[in-house]
Amino acid sequence: MGYFFTNTLDITTSSLSLDYMNPKNTKRLNLIMKLYKMGKSNKEIVEILKVKGIKKRNKRDEYSVKDVWVCIDKMKKREGRKIDISYVLGKWKLWIEY
Repeated sequence: MGYFFTNTLDITTSSLSLDYMNPKNTKRLNLIMKLYKMGKSNKEIVEILKVKGIKKRNKRDEYSVKDVWVCIDKMKKREGRKIDISYVLGKWKLWIEY
């Protein structure tokens, strides 16, 4: 005679998915986030990007304050998805074997 316990554990995460970005885009976005975390305002970030000659990815025109805000907002959400993990522990079941 033996006893067996079973349970179900459901883990939901997006950190295991493939999240690829072009290295050139990653470098540009990381610079914007670095400046933001240093306490620079969006307007100051735009001026720094203009001085460095960094332009938007698709249109190849200069950044506006709104463009910088959108980049920062998207990067915050991306970082949030990396650490967002939820789990559900199901009910325990007892099996008796005779």
